[in-house]
Amino acid sequence: MKKIQVKSLPFREVIRELATSFNTNYSEKCEETSLEIPKSIGEGSIRGINFSNGLGIIIYDCMFLEEVEIRFTKSEIHPVKYLYTAQGELKHYFLNDETTHLLHKFECAIIASKGKEGHILKFEANEDIYVVSLEIDRTKFFSDLKCEVSQLDNDLKSLFYDSLATRAFYHKGFYSIAFEQLISSLHEHENEMMLRKLFLEAKALEIFIKQIALFQDDLKSDQDKSILRQSELHQISEIAEFIAQDLSKDLKVENLARKSGLNPNKLQTGFKFKFGITVNQYVMNQRMLKASILLKTKDYSLGQVSEAVGISSKSYFSKTFKNHFGILPSAYQNKF
Repeated sequence: MKKIQVKSLPFREVIRELATSFNTNYSEKCEETSLEIPKSIGEGSIRGINFSNGLGIIIYDCMFLEEVEIRFTKSEIHPVKYLYTAQGELKHYFLNDETTHLLHKFECAIIASKGKEGHILKFEANEDIYVVSLEIDRTKFFSDLKCEVSQLDNDLKSLFYDSLATRAFYHKGFYSIAFEQLISSLHEHENEMMLRKLFLEAKALEIFIKQIALFQDDLKSDQDKSILRQSELHQISEIAEFIAQDLSKDLKVENLARKSGLNPNKLQTGFKFKFGITVNQYVMNQRMLKASILLKTKDYSLGQVSEAVGISSKSYFSKTFKNHFGILPSAYQNKF
């Protein structure tokens, strides 16, 4: 395993130290510093930028040929970290604490070390890694936000007020669907440096805001949570397949929510994200699609088609079909 000591902040100095440890060069474009992983160690890049408001972003987009452990050991109070694992796995330890914090794909964490103790990030060998770390200097960032911070949940309020790092903090969860596009956008405006810096600073603020909302949602009961996590998207796909399998079933939102394991709010959010429509609109679209297929055969009457797609009223079926296709189902059937 390759162990690297990083005794610097901000990220410009961090990248320079990593480049020295990797025996490679680094580059600077305005205030963003980056390095390319040498082929003898792996592939990919590490890049970072700090902003005057106390926020900073470092992106690990790489693969190492052996385990790599980066030890952030600078003897001063370290920033609060928001970690996002978009690809691969990441292990985190507090310095002088052997407790392992494992972040899988789509998981995120809010992390703060105690006192002047630092952090250890461990990357597995031969695994594609895409990890984003938003780092927050509490003294700088919250200097003009004291009133706003006082309105937050007590745990977050204590964390953000704790500029002397009197206690460690760790909270893990799955990040929401909003983060996938947000994180994937961090490579935009590569050759437009003024735009890029302003863009990244805006994205850093957006990440900060969305993480607060996500943390507060994590504290709610399962039935009251409204933010859909990235890890829950497969449940939306599964329930969409379930709907298409038998459209004659009772496909009320409440029943589908119970079947999916999500509450109704999350189910609606998931369908709007994945299909751009509500659950009921998706169900009706599937019913009309199935009806159009059945009507093309001579083996089904209008009543049978209506019943097969879960609509008990033939008149309502005819009205809905016409609204959907611009033609009555009887006329549609006669065409074929």
